[in-house]
Amino acid sequence: MISVQTRFLKSKLLSPLLLIAIAFGAAEVSASAVAAADEPESQHQHGDHPATGKKTVSPGPGDESRFLMVDTEKKLVTIPVIATYNDVNYGMNFNGHHRGGAVYTIPKGWKVTVKFENRSPVPHSAVIVEQFMTRKPQVGEPFFDGAGTKDYLKGLVKKDEFSFVADETGKFAIACGFPAHAASGHWIALNIDREADAPSLKFNTKKP
Repeated sequence: MISVQTRFLKSKLLSPLLLIAIAFGAAEVSASAVAAADEPESQHQHGDHPATGKKTVSPGPGDESRFLMVDTEKKLVTIPVIATYNDVNYGMNFNGHHRGGAVYTIPKGWKVTVKFENRSPVPHSAVIVEQFMTRKPQVGEPFFDGAGTKDYLKGLVKKDEFSFVADETGKFAIACGFPAHAASGHWIALNIDREADAPSLKFNTKKP
């Protein structure tokens, strides 16, 4: 049987060793935290994002007709929106562009139909919000009635489409509704302009 005195001596010897072990473990955790903080936010969260079409070049000037279909008589515009078109921005892009790199301008009063496709196993969605909302961790509800894919917070649908009437002017965004994705750059611009004569699309040729 171990005496009380023996147990006391062992505890006195183990305490400094325990303190050293705890301190060493805390240092390792702290170093890991610093290393993680030094990584770019999008890389830290999505560095392993599986992306298809990695070598696909992002659309540019001359490709507008592929991503903007206009019916002038019916005042209807159709926009195909492909999530993870390529590996730009770790796959968090629409049609190969992110952070407003593609700019749609729609005349006020026109009907807009968005045809959404997600080519990645990672959840993505599309929702129309005011552009400043893309800076928030969660973009909120669609600005226009019905202007979002099903369960846009979960981003589980692979293909979907929605329509809305652009009855208010302003600077909006087609954004991914999955939490933190828009804040990481997963959005393109959508401007509703009362002075515009027809829908248009411009690609930003500058590097983001």
